[in-house]
Formats: sequence, structure tokens, C-alpha cells
Amino acid sequence: MGYSETPSSSINLAPVRYAETLDALRSLSQLNDLYQTLRDQIAMLDYYKCGHSDLRRLQDFLTDALYKTFATIPPNLSEQLNAMRSLEEDFKSEKEVLRRIQNAIEGESPGEEAEKIEGASQITLQIGYLRATVQDIEKELKELRQKQDTGKATLEQSMTDNAYYLQEQEEEVLNQIQSTILQVQEDCEKLNATTGTLVEDHHQKQKEISALYKSLEKLENEKVDKDSLEMEIHVKADKTALAAKVSRSQFDATTEQLHKMMQELLNKMVGQEQDWQKMLDKLLIEMDSKLDRLELDPFRQQLEDRWKDIRKQLKQRVPQDEGDEAAGIRRRLLAHFHCISCDRPLEMVVPGPRITTLPAVPGLPAHQSLRPYMVYEMEQIRQLNRK
Repeated sequence: MGYSETPSSSINLAPVRYAETLDALRSLSQLNDLYQTLRDQIAMLDYYKCGHSDLRRLQDFLTDALYKTFATIPPNLSEQLNAMRSLEEDFKSEKEVLRRIQNAIEGESPGEEAEKIEGASQITLQIGYLRATVQDIEKELKELRQKQDTGKATLEQSMTDNAYYLQEQEEEVLNQIQSTILQVQEDCEKLNATTGTLVEDHHQKQKEISALYKSLEKLENEKVDKDSLEMEIHVKADKTALAAKVSRSQFDATTEQLHKMMQELLNKMVGQEQDWQKMLDKLLIEMDSKLDRLELDPFRQQLEDRWKDIRKQLKQRVPQDEGDEAAGIRRRLLAHFHCISCDRPLEMVVPGPRITTLPAVPGLPAHQSLRPYMVYEMEQIRQLNRK
């Protein structure tokens, strides 16, 4: 039959497409991991490259600062210090001589002043000259001391600043490295957790797909072939004898009704297979799009809500008896007959007018669902029809 070939071929192709999809997902995951590793290595190389350049600039800055500090110090600093010490000693000796001269002048008598006025004037001039010289020497000594203190302070300040700068740079680099390592560890933990969740979801989906395959195989095995059914009916039933025993119009109407029922069931099964194939293609496309964890939770919630609605509708659509219950019923008596062709015993209703009835079957849900529909077997339909 034409309607049974396409679903079976699509079912045979579905595992192949599913395996190809899994291989593509694994390859994509491996490529993503390689890309993440390469990007982290490039970022680490760029980071250490910048660190080496900063250290190089810092080393150049310290070298220039030391050279500038040493350039400000005069080369003959030790000679100047020795000269200052000698000048200080000379100044002290001259100051002592001057003090002795002043004491000697103050200790002389008034009669001798007139005789030594010329010598006193010369001594006064020498004293003034010595005082001026001493003041100049003190001034130069003070300037040299100031320069020495300034040079020492500048050198100490430069060394202190450089030491602080180096310490701050080292601490900053260490903090950045530690924060980077912690961030990488946290990202690895998140990736491991996400990978575990995805693997569990994949196993769960694989189990569900296997269950769907089993359901489809069961449906394929339970489908009734129309040609084989008509052949069996033609072989087992003698049409002439059946026409003599059963009304032709009644038989044709019953057969037409059965044919319509089977056709509806087959159409529903074909529609169910098409819906399943569409849903499988949609599932494969969604798997190809690689949903992340944030999108899977709403999708799962939506499926759970839909499943709850389906169960609620199924509970609400429980088949109910039509009509009021009667206090009593009439039932036709059964008579024992034998088949003309095979002489097997039969239980048939006493001849008389009979209204053909069909079992009340609840309608299938209007919405599309992944759950397989219940299929009535031919033996069950015959038993219901006999009742």
C-alpha cells in the first residue's frame, strides 16, 4: 500500500540522521573546546607580553633615575669635604688667634696705646679681613653642607620611591595573576557543571527517542493490511451462502462502515506518523541549534505544562454511557447453526430485523501529541460487533 512505504523509509532514515546529528554535535563541542583553549592561550600570551614590556620600561626608568641622581653629585665630593674640614680647622685656629689678640689689646695700658696705634690699626685691618674670610668660608661651608644634604635626601627619596614603585608593581602583577587563575578555575567549574547537565539531558532524550522507536515498531506490527484482510474475508466466507443467510444491503452497509472506520484509523495513524516525523525533524533542528541551559528550563516547563493539560483533558474525556439507564432490556435469543462450507458450529441471532450498531469510541484529541494513539485490533472489533 502507498501509505505504508513512506513512514517506514522515514523510520529507517531517522536513526541514521540521529547518529549523524550526534557526531556533528560532538565535533562542534570539540571545536568549541579547542577554540576556547586557543583563545585563553592567546590572551595569556598578550597579558605576559604586556607585563614584560612594563618591567622593561620600569627598569629603564630606574636606570635613568639612578644616572640622573649620580649626575647631580659632583665628582670631587670627597675632595670638597676634605677641603671643608681643613678650612674649618684653619678657621678655628685663626679664630683662636684673633681671640688672643683681642685679649692682648684689651689688657694693654693706656700709655702704650699711643706708641702702638699703627700696629693696632694694622691688626684691626687684619682682623676685619680675617672676619670677612671666615664669613665667606662659613657661607661656602654652609652651601656645601646644604648641597650634601640635598643630594643625600634626593638619593634616599629616589631609592625609596623606586622601591615602593617596584613593590606596588609586583603586588599588582601578583594580584592580577591570582585573580586570573581564580577566574579560570571558576569558569572551568561552570563548564564542568554545564557539561554534566547537557550529558544527562542527552541521555534522557536518547531514552525517550528509543521509547518512541519501540512504539513506532509496535504500531507498524499492529497495522492491518487492507489487501490481506480482504483476501482472508474472501477465502473464509462464501459469498453465495452469505447472501442467502444475510441481507446484501446490510452486509454492504456494515462493510462500508468497517471500511470507513479502518480508513479513518489508518489516516489517523498516517497523520500521527507524519506528526511524529515533523516533531522528530523539529527536535533534530533544535538539537542542531544547540540550546543552552537558560533556554532548556523554559522549554521543559512548557512541556510539563502541556503534559498536565493533556492528562487533564484525557481525564475529562472519559467515555460516558449515552442515554438513560433502563430498568430492563430485551435480548435476542441465540440459535445454534452450522456453517455450510466447513460445518463448524455457530451461534447466531434469531432471524429478524436488526439494526447495525457500532461501539462508542471517544474521539482522539485535536491537538498534536507525541503519545501513541490506541489502535483496535480486528479481533476486538469483531467481539464488540458481536455484542
